[in-house]
Amino acid sequence: MATIMDVSALYYFLPFVIFLFIFVASYGFLSKIKILGDNTKLNLIAALCIGLLTIFIGDLIDILSFTIPWLFFIVIALLMIFGLFLFFKIGKTEEESYAKVWDLIGSTPVLIIMLIIIFIAITQVFESTISPYSSEDGTKTPTSETLRTLTHPRILSALFILIISGVVVRYLVDLVKS
Repeated sequence: MATIMDVSALYYFLPFVIFLFIFVASYGFLSKIKILGDNTKLNLIAALCIGLLTIFIGDLIDILSFTIPWLFFIVIALLMIFGLFLFFKIGKTEEESYAKVWDLIGSTPVLIIMLIIIFIAITQVFESTISPYSSEDGTKTPTSETLRTLTHPRILSALFILIISGVVVRYLVDLVKS
């Protein structure tokens, strides 16, 4: 049955999305560190090669297909927080509103959340080879099921919501104190 939320057709576009993500990220990285100089064409060719090579690495595609939606979710959540601060005019200018958001949240928790997402993606992809909790014949053990439960997306989503609510409570307490 076709529904509005049916996104299974997007699975066919996954290699293109991964290529585009790696291409843009590597081009930005190469442009920022200027390892190949200021030559824009050389940076584009190098980023194109990195993006095309990424498509052929199976495990990396699995890691990125798990990671990219979560990273986009974080970016969208940050944009919504920025929008709320702008809507309620917290700060005199837009730059001051952005600065207040980064003072409230900080870049360190965002980076830690991103690293946790990447770590979870790696453990999901390479679970059979790096996990000490999976048995040789593939049977389920209480320890492997506990690990699978703790790394389930619903549990991680609840943890993310708890972190966000903690930041909001901290902001409200600081607002009442001043």
